[in-house]
Amino acid sequence: MYETVNGAFPVRVVRIAPFRAVTSGPDTPERVFGDFNAWQEAHMHLIRPMLCGAPDFLCGEDGKLEWLWAVKEGVTAADVQPYQLVEHPGGLYACAVTVDGDDALMARAHAGILQWIGGSGFEPDERPGRATMVHMLTPEGALRAALGYDQAEIFVPVRVKKGVADE
Repeated sequence: MYETVNGAFPVRVVRIAPFRAVTSGPDTPERVFGDFNAWQEAHMHLIRPMLCGAPDFLCGEDGKLEWLWAVKEGVTAADVQPYQLVEHPGGLYACAVTVDGDDALMARAHAGILQWIGGSGFEPDERPGRATMVHMLTPEGALRAALGYDQAEIFVPVRVKKGVADE
């Protein structure tokens, strides 16, 4: 089972470069994991790997989910029909690793990141286009068997507090 160190989730800060993605758009979990998932599986030739070899981030708000899949250079709006291309702004994110599918542990990790932000040189970045994202680090084969669970990483958008340092 996944163990935290002294109950805390270690936080790291990463910079994600801007990227183009095909998006499910905000939709019900059933449609995102059904229709959109089936579409992207049939169009893997358009998708480009990002973090840890996976191309995707999942966001959610008000009971809706949005799944972003990074696309290769040269992919056009016509290539991704009936879905849309979006320009993700990237930026700084405070992150922690947790167990994929364990909602209670995920919520604790998210709360831990927010608490960490409050005592750090960072502040939440709530500009449009910046949302908390989850990236599933699902290991394969022997690695997953050795861990005994799938990993997920939570990304909370942050920026350096004014007066701390120039970004």
